[in-house]
Amino acid sequence: MIEAIIFDFDGVIIDSERKSVVDNLEFLKENGIVSPNEREIKALVGTTDTDNYRYMSKVLNISFEEAETKLSEYIDKHPYTKELIFPEVYPLLKEFHGKYKLAIASNSPLSFVEKMTESSDIRKYFDKIISGRELGSVKPDPGIYLHARKILNVSSDKCLVVEDSPLGILAGKAARMKVVGRYDRYLDLDVSQADYVISNLLELRDVIRKENEL
Repeated sequence: MIEAIIFDFDGVIIDSERKSVVDNLEFLKENGIVSPNEREIKALVGTTDTDNYRYMSKVLNISFEEAETKLSEYIDKHPYTKELIFPEVYPLLKEFHGKYKLAIASNSPLSFVEKMTESSDIRKYFDKIISGRELGSVKPDPGIYLHARKILNVSSDKCLVVEDSPLGILAGKAARMKVVGRYDRYLDLDVSQADYVISNLLELRDVIRKENEL
């Protein structure tokens, strides 16, 4: 019986992964890379900002510090907004609130997740928001999900994880939780290791129904 749902944030609650890919491609073009490698850029999805800066440093042949400064300045000019929250998130969270314990477990900075959930008025639905960075355990390490389970006081077999990247799915599976992979056709990330694959969060209703029938 599912008692808790733990959501990844980027690519699950907010359409930030697609924006990140587009931003990275445009950033490289602005910095002289005429034809950036889109496949490599998409492979950064689900990793950390540090991995992103390291990649930009390598491709642009500049220091890590300069890559961090340049990309941060670019992102500041192209900010993330509440309009990036997937529309189906609102009715789903309203429906699930009170029925299940809800949490976010993200590799993104806590300040970013808190800001976006507050500005979109969905923070009230979550019992806890956890950042792997503050925890010192980023995916694919299962630590973030094990920590979420402990805080929510729910055993792993009663937790459902919702992810969109291979690294996140590995983390959820390593925590011995059932994992739902949200597939995005544009990003085309491999979510085949998930127990269930969906393309819209509203499909979670059917997933939970199936799990509770087992």
